[in-house]
Formats: sequence, structure tokens, C-alpha cells
Amino acid sequence: MFHGISISGIDELDICYKENMSRGILIVIASGAAHIIKKQLIDMDISEEDITEFTFGNMQINPTPYEFIVKRIHDINITYRLFCDEKSRRVFEGLLKYRISRNTKYLADITDDENEQYFDKEIIHLSDKECFVDCGAFIGDTMCEYAKRTEGEWMAYYGFEADNNVFSQLSLNAEEFRNVELYNIGCWDSHTRLSFDSIGSGSSRIVNIETKDGIEVDSLDHILGNKKVTFIKMDIEGAERKALMGAETIIKKEKPILAISTYHSLEDFIYLPQMMAQLNEEYKIYLRHYRFLSDSETVCYAIPKRK
Repeated sequence: MFHGISISGIDELDICYKENMSRGILIVIASGAAHIIKKQLIDMDISEEDITEFTFGNMQINPTPYEFIVKRIHDINITYRLFCDEKSRRVFEGLLKYRISRNTKYLADITDDENEQYFDKEIIHLSDKECFVDCGAFIGDTMCEYAKRTEGEWMAYYGFEADNNVFSQLSLNAEEFRNVELYNIGCWDSHTRLSFDSIGSGSSRIVNIETKDGIEVDSLDHILGNKKVTFIKMDIEGAERKALMGAETIIKKEKPILAISTYHSLEDFIYLPQMMAQLNEEYKIYLRHYRFLSDSETVCYAIPKRK
């Protein structure tokens, strides 16, 4: 019991569902891990028609996704034509349809293995000469995956994490690797201080309202200066556009691989691929999606034609 409410386990849910199927039953998932829970329920032979997700991140009301998309058909067509392979175009179209309808059938054929996120073997070929910039390093999950794929051989790893609550854990996890530089700072287009919603998770973000927490932010161009960069990954909760602007010099000069999260808003989804293409005309643009039953974990890749 919790505050007078009965808490049941998954086995009890299974029994309750089967006993009440004939009467009709609805299961509401209210969790940031809705995609995992929904798959678990479907694997228990619970009908997908009896499951609905309630996630605050998906509640775009004014304008609705449909209204937003209809007004930007011209820009959507520009982005669609940027992608250099048919799979990217199918992913883009499927995600637009899902955002309008919330019907997961549009995600069924466009979702790749989540373990391939940021380092998709279809697109990226890593070497032991990489200088990797991890914007939104969290506790080092991407760093560890990168180390596994390169057997810990790289020229440099630069990890950026603004949340003080997780930076200490990132520092501990980085101790086993060599050639690591960590920055307890946010990625932006200039040096300043901004309000920050620090919740000690991967969802901490810069916000426009006054908060008790403030963070220092700066541009990659300023922090890294003339250091060699071959790969930039960004998953920074909607700050990607500002951070890309702050890496313009690096991108134009070094032509690094870019792996940029585009799922934090419909604006990002439509316009970040255009921005990446404009920053360097030598890039080939790809789009991949890595989370089934959800519109999160979509990554746009920019691969220099020389790679």
C-alpha cells in the first residue's frame, strides 16, 4: 500500500487482465520508459489496443503536431530531399506520421537496434585515430560503448556534462580510460550562465524559467580551440541547435562525423538536418531511429564525403 492505494505486481496485473478481458480493460502507462513497459505487456499477450501511453513529453497541444507540420510542408520537403538514402527518407516519413497519429504501426519497420545508436555500423566506420566529442556525456554510457567498439583505442575523448549531480559519476567511470578530458559545462553558442533543471538524470536541461540551479555554458569552438576533432555526438535535451552554432568553426575546418539527436522537438526534427547540411556542404545526411513504440532516440548523421 502507498498512501492508501494498493500496489500490485506484474503477475497480479496479468491475472487481472485475463479475468476482465470480456468486460474491457485499459492499461495506462505513465512513465518515461513507456516503450519498455509496453513491449513487456505485449509479450505477456496483452492486446496493444488495450494499452495507452501518457507521457508529458508527447503532449504538444498548441499547435498540435498536425497543425505544425501542415504549415511547414515546404520546409519538410527540403529536409526530405536532403537525405542521401531511401531508408532515411522512410524513417523521416514514418516519424512524421507517428507524431501526427500516435499510431505505433508507423514505427514498426523503421526502428533499428538501440545498441547501434550514435555508432550505426551501416553508416559509420570507426578508427583508432578518433577524437570524439561527447556532448551530453551523462555518466559515461556513450563513452563505454565507444570504448567497446574501439577497444579503448582513441586519440582523444572530450566529455561534456552540465549536471553536477552526475558529473562526479562520469569522472569515476572515466578513470579506466586514457586520453580523456571532462568538462562540467554545457554546450552552447557563447560563454554565459543559464538556468538549468538539474534532476540528476539524462533529462536534465537548460530552461527559460528562473531556477535555483544555474550552469556555465560555452561553445565548442572556444573550449576546444585548435584541437583535432573527428566525431561530435550531441544529445543535450533541445540545446543541439545552439551547440552546433557554437561548433561552426570546428565543423567547417575539421569536417567531423556528426551524430545529433533530433527528437526533442518537431522544430529540431525538421530543421536540424538542414542546419547540419548548411554547416558543411561536403556532408552526406542520414536519419535513423532507435526506440520502438516511441518517437525518442532519433539521430541525424552527417558524414563527410571523404570518410
